[in-house]
Amino acid sequence: AFKQGCLEYLSKDDLNADAIRLAVAHVIEKAHFNRYVDEKRRELKQYAEDLETANEELRVFASIVAHDLLEPLHSVEASATKLANLFPNEDEHPAKTLAQFHCHESRRAGHPVRRLLEYARVDRSTMAFEPVCLAKIIAQTRLSLQASIDESQAKIVHEESLPTLAGDPVKLHQLFQNVIGN
Repeated sequence: AFKQGCLEYLSKDDLNADAIRLAVAHVIEKAHFNRYVDEKRRELKQYAEDLETANEELRVFASIVAHDLLEPLHSVEASATKLANLFPNEDEHPAKTLAQFHCHESRRAGHPVRRLLEYARVDRSTMAFEPVCLAKIIAQTRLSLQASIDESQAKIVHEESLPTLAGDPVKLHQLFQNVIGN
């Protein structure tokens, strides 16, 4: 490296002590800089690996937390539904109104928790698109949201024949679930 560096910066006409000192200093500085760049690249690579590990741990944590939060929400909703059903013909009864409110709120609280769970389950690696039948995605989305659709008496209308397109079925399901759910 020293020889090559000197050849880059010295010509036969410039061979004097000052020129040689400058050329040597430049070669040494360049070597230090290259070592510094290599060290920073290694640090950046390690940082990227650490970040990927932390992201994976965060996905696992989000999945566990979301799953653990859904159970009590289901229990509250089931209990509130049972309580509301104790007053089948008394729509204005305060206990029934309160039970319906708790049922609705537990369902509402479950939506972001389920989205968190879905988010944690989605693979972040580069995925190749695959043929996705939109009619099938909408049918699956309707099943997922059937309770909310029934409760709000919503009507989901779409073209009879929907195309098949290249995409990620999980992300398309999430997209339609968000569009229809809202």
